[in-house]
Amino acid sequence: MKLANKTWIVIALLYFCGIIFIISVANLGKLPTEQLSKIPHYDTIGHFVLYGIAAFLIHRAFKRKMVTILNYQISLGILLFSIFTVVEEFIQQLIPNRTFSFVDLGAGFMGIFIFYWVGEFLFPPSKQ
Repeated sequence: MKLANKTWIVIALLYFCGIIFIISVANLGKLPTEQLSKIPHYDTIGHFVLYGIAAFLIHRAFKRKMVTILNYQISLGILLFSIFTVVEEFIQQLIPNRTFSFVDLGAGFMGIFIFYWVGEFLFPPSKQ
């Protein structure tokens, strides 16, 4: 199914707002950790899934725009969201009830790249 780019933009923005909300709730120490802790490794799984979906949506919202960095073609949306991911994880060091984790950072990046590639495979660019 082909969605208009405005639709991808709206979906990506709404989803990103949801991620910002979740980060804000976590930063305030208000996540329902008692319920979440029933899921093993919920934080790592959350980084993988939430960030993966965000990467897929952002890549589509940016019309799959690519930029060249050091002779490599990189998705602009993926690049920007990857920068956000690193900054957000490092900021956790400054927040009393949050902790920095290379495991969470790695899970976020795995989600970003796997969802990007799956999106490219399942929804290849249309040939015009």
